[in-house]
Amino acid sequence: MGLRGALVAMALAVVGALAGGLLAGSRSDAPAAFGPPVPVAAASPAVPTDPPVEISPDPDYPALVRGLPTTRVVVGTAPFTLSVPIPDGWVRSDSAAGEWRWFPGPPDEVKYTYFLRVRLIGNDYQSIESALTSRIAALESATAVEDLDVEYRSRDTFVSTYVEGGYKRVSYERFIGTGPADPTAYASIAVIGRESDRDGLSALLEKVTAGARA
Repeated sequence: MGLRGALVAMALAVVGALAGGLLAGSRSDAPAAFGPPVPVAAASPAVPTDPPVEISPDPDYPALVRGLPTTRVVVGTAPFTLSVPIPDGWVRSDSAAGEWRWFPGPPDEVKYTYFLRVRLIGNDYQSIESALTSRIAALESATAVEDLDVEYRSRDTFVSTYVEGGYKRVSYERFIGTGPADPTAYASIAVIGRESDRDGLSALLEKVTAGARA
C-alpha cells in the first residue's frame, strides 16, 4: 500500500471510532440522569367529601327551665285517649291526626326554640322497642333531616341531635304503653329544642311521661 492509501485508511479508522463512541453514548441501555424529586400538587381531593352542613344561630329566646307548673290535658278520642300534664300557658297546635304539639308562645313566633309533642300510635300494634327503632329509621331517611346523631338509646327512650331547616335540634323522645307492664307502644312523647334547652328538655320529658295516663 502506498503512503496515500495508508493515510486514507488511518482517517477512516479514526472516523469509525468516533462514530462508534457517539452511538454507544446514545444507546437506550445507558443510565438516564434525573433531577431531584419535586412534589406534585393534587388536582382534587383523594376521597369525595360532602360539603359541611350550614347551621344558623339559634333564636334569641330564654332557655327552657325545670319545674314548670302544669295542667292536665286529655288528647285523642275515646276509647283511645291520653291524659298528660302540659306546661301552663303553652299554645296547642294540632299538626296532624293523632299528633299534638305545644309551644311556649305562638308557633310562628317561637319556631326553632322548643316544643312538646304527643303522638298516639297504639293502632300500629308495635312493641315499644320496635316503635323506637322505626322512629330512628324514619329520621335517618327524612329528607329534611341532616347530620342525625343518636347520642343515647335504651329500650324506650332515645336522645338525638340533627339539623332541620338550617337549625340544630336536640330531641328527647320516649315510647310508653298503657301501663308499666304493657310492652305495646301506645304513645310517643318528645320534647325538642336547642342545645341551651337540654336541662329543661330532660326534666320536662320525665315529668310528662311520668304523669301520662291512658
